[in-house]
Amino acid sequence: MARARIREQRREEILAAFEACVIRHGLAECTLIDVADEVGLPRSLVRYFVGNRDEMVELMIARMLERKEAGLLAFRQSELGHSIEDVVDFLFDEIFGNPTSNDIAVELWYLAQRDERVRLQLTELYSKLVGVLVEELSTADGVVARKKDVEAVAFSLMSLGYGESDFGYLGVMAGTRKRIRSNAYALAATLTTGVER
Repeated sequence: MARARIREQRREEILAAFEACVIRHGLAECTLIDVADEVGLPRSLVRYFVGNRDEMVELMIARMLERKEAGLLAFRQSELGHSIEDVVDFLFDEIFGNPTSNDIAVELWYLAQRDERVRLQLTELYSKLVGVLVEELSTADGVVARKKDVEAVAFSLMSLGYGESDFGYLGVMAGTRKRIRSNAYALAATLTTGVER
C-alpha cells in the first residue's frame, strides 16, 4: 500500500513539473530532461513513473479532466442554489478559472493541429465538458427549453468561456471579463423563457 502511495506521489510531482515546464518552455520545446531537472529526479525515474513524453501528455490531459470533475463534484455538493447563474459561474470559475489549465490548454490546442491522438483526446475532454454543462443547465431552476436548445446554449457558453480565457492569455480585450460573464448570464437566461427558437 505504501509503495502505491509513493508511486502516485511521484507521478503527481512529475506531472506538476511537466506542467511547469510546458508553461515556461511551451509544449513543443519541453523535454524529458527539462522535466527531470524541474522535479529533481533522474530522467530514467521520470520514464519509470510516467513513461515517455507522449504518455505524459495523455496523463496531463487526464489530470485536467480530473480537476474539472473534482470542481463539478464540489459544485454539485455545494450549498448554492442551482440557478443558471450558478452554472455560468461554475463554467467561468471552475472550468476556465485555473490559469495553469488554461495555459496548458493553449499548448495542447497547438499540438492537436499536428497530432491526431491529442486532437481526439481534446475532443473527448471538451465534449465531456459540454455534456456536463448540458446536464447542469437542464436541471437548473426555471429551465424550460428543449434539449437541442440547451445543447446549443451549452456549446455557446463553452465557446465564450474558452474564448475569454484564450483572449485573456493573449492580453486581448482586457477588462471585459465582467461584461462577458454578464452576456453569458443573458444567453443562459434564454433557457428559462420557454420560447421556442
